[in-house]
Amino acid sequence: LRQRVLRRASLTLGEFSIADQLRQYELIAERVGITIDAVTRAMSETEFSEITFVQRVKLLKRIEQLL
Repeated sequence: LRQRVLRRASLTLGEFSIADQLRQYELIAERVGITIDAVTRAMSETEFSEITFVQRVKLLKRIEQLL
């Protein structure tokens, strides 16, 4: 799902493919109207539990739809 989000972002956000990771997350956050912290959490692999997994999947799906 993360890879799909990155692929979609590279197709829809002009400077995405040449930006560093922080800027990529900023571009996604600006485009979909969420905080960069939320994007970073969704894209990271730290802290794993069933609750965080479900939250990440929902957020990634929302990001993908809004891109």
